[in-house]
Amino acid sequence: MQATHDLIAVKPLTFEGHTTEAGIIVTEQVTEYRLGEIVSVGPEVDPEVQPGLILMFEKLAGYKVFHEGTDYLFIREGHAMGLVDDDYTI
Repeated sequence: MQATHDLIAVKPLTFEGHTTEAGIIVTEQVTEYRLGEIVSVGPEVDPEVQPGLILMFEKLAGYKVFHEGTDYLFIREGHAMGLVDDDYTI
């Protein structure tokens, strides 16, 4: 599956949530962002954005696509918040 124009195709990652020191459980519903593994990028996307990297993007961004048994999102580059470092924990 190949993204076109300024779109980035991602496979959404599952957010397990975590508990703060105060004992508050933080779930995906209270975050303002989501994470996904980049599958493909359109030709108008910044060359730094490459397949295999983890992308942080706006929670409600993207067009949902179900392809060959897997959910994907196509996100406009303008809705991307940044690339996530390898040591980032969800």
